[in-house]
Amino acid sequence: MFIASTVVIITTVSIISLSGYWLAKQSITDEVQRRVLGVLNERKSRVELLFEEIHKSMIYFTQGSDAAGILTSHLSAPNSAQDNRKRMTELLIRYSEVYESFAYCGMVELDGSIFSQSGNLQEDTLPADLSAFKRASHAGFAIGPIHLNSSGETVFNIGLKIFNGDEPFAIFLCQLYSNKTIEPILLDTSGLGWSGDAFLIGADTLMLTPSRFYNHPQPLTHKMPIPTALLALQGKKGVKVYQSFLGMEVVGAYTRISNPGWVLITEMVTEEAYAPLKTVARNTAIVSFLALIIMLYLSVLISRKWTNPMEQLAEASIKVADGDLTTRVSEDNRRDEIGTLARQFNHMVMAIADSRDKLEKSHNRLIQAEKLAAIGELVTGIVHEMRNPLSVIKMNLNLIQRKSANSTNADLVTTEQLELAAQEAQQLEKMLAELLDFSKPITLKKKLLSITKLVDKSINAIKQAADKSAVEVIFHLYESQDFEVYADEDTIKILLSNLALNAIHASRPGSQIDLSFRLIDGNLNFEVIDKGKGMSSNVRERILDPFFTTRDDGIGLGMSNVKKIIDLYGGTINIESQENVGTTVSIRLPDMENHG
Repeated sequence: MFIASTVVIITTVSIISLSGYWLAKQSITDEVQRRVLGVLNERKSRVELLFEEIHKSMIYFTQGSDAAGILTSHLSAPNSAQDNRKRMTELLIRYSEVYESFAYCGMVELDGSIFSQSGNLQEDTLPADLSAFKRASHAGFAIGPIHLNSSGETVFNIGLKIFNGDEPFAIFLCQLYSNKTIEPILLDTSGLGWSGDAFLIGADTLMLTPSRFYNHPQPLTHKMPIPTALLALQGKKGVKVYQSFLGMEVVGAYTRISNPGWVLITEMVTEEAYAPLKTVARNTAIVSFLALIIMLYLSVLISRKWTNPMEQLAEASIKVADGDLTTRVSEDNRRDEIGTLARQFNHMVMAIADSRDKLEKSHNRLIQAEKLAAIGELVTGIVHEMRNPLSVIKMNLNLIQRKSANSTNADLVTTEQLELAAQEAQQLEKMLAELLDFSKPITLKKKLLSITKLVDKSINAIKQAADKSAVEVIFHLYESQDFEVYADEDTIKILLSNLALNAIHASRPGSQIDLSFRLIDGNLNFEVIDKGKGMSSNVRERILDPFFTTRDDGIGLGMSNVKKIIDLYGGTINIESQENVGTTVSIRLPDMENHG
């Protein structure tokens, strides 16, 4: 069955691939033919437009007031022929200088004599024998063949018959450089790729313009009786695949330019045109090979569809038994019994892992609570033991300071030392108060509080510290009016005071601190932003730990108290800081509108 399935799939894929290859080849052939024919039409239009512009330019010159006046004077006053020729020569020189593609311009009378010219015609034959002259004498406007002048330059002549009333008078004959007019149009290979070519062939199959390829013979040196040239000389137009003059297989488009009867050819080498087919052929082989590999893979996959999941379950059970609760088995979106068993196994392991995480967190909280309780008990005893001697020290310092102030014999050094001792005693008392606050359990006594009034009660201490540090503190209330929250007043004041004072201590003189309040969906959002010295990542990770501080005059309990209060409210705190940039502390306290 496996061999039969493999043969059927390979045969089917091969047929589809070959059909795709044939369709791709046909599509590419049509596209190449359209492209080559489109380039042919575009080049033909540009050549014909070139001749039309030259024709209009010559008509404009002959019908201009100066040239027409000279010709009329020449006919009506033969005695002034010398003067008329001179004036006409000057006009022709100016005309030929305007167009750098003109090699020669001249007025030739119908009998072949030159009336006036700009320079020397430099032809081996008389003007009357020129093809363009003779054809213009009959047709009115004619283009002669491309040929080499006596200087070896490729040129062609254009003749325009001039009338005096209804009677022909002369031929306006111009000679143009081929490499400045026709050749730039044909050598433009846009649309023909790296192998494309465009050129002109004369009525005798003589190649008139150069090829873009260096190994092609020079123009006007050989004939090219290629199939497309012969068809075009018969008045036909189309596209054909054939052998080029250089022996390469090409796709060529052909047409004839009626005046002067030249054949225009555009070619593109089939190797470039059909290059995408190589990719199609390669892809066909790859697809057939992959089809065989896929069949072999599916065969092995089906055979192991039932055994692999059971082996995975057995291995996963052993890992779970060893304590690895990150183990999962692949479910692979199966809807059968194996898939159900895998999903139930993963659900069981996740439930066990969740229970273990909760147990570990509960255990850690219990250990932390026991540590804090022990610390609190120890701190309470130490504070009580230290407060009595500290009070005696402060009282005696006050007595000494008053006596020193009333004494006429006290010197300045003694007074300053007493003030320093009093300040240090006050700082020590503040630290003991912080230790005592940290050790006390906090009970929330919630009531409705006005945010504006709450800020007003805390503003004095914050303003004093800010003024002392030359820092500006700005309060922001984002609601349109004051709002109330259901909270404990003392704890909110502690939060506000500790965070504001920390920001002041971290700020540089002259900087600004922003404190903002916002009530969103019943949650109080409190944010403090400073542009101070910021914190490193190590400091930021430990900033909420008890007794961790970076200040010389602190004991590291301010932010611990903040975290303790936030946890009582069930809130969250987020600290973002960058050294030498600043710090942003964001606090969210939930259910602040709930009176329950």
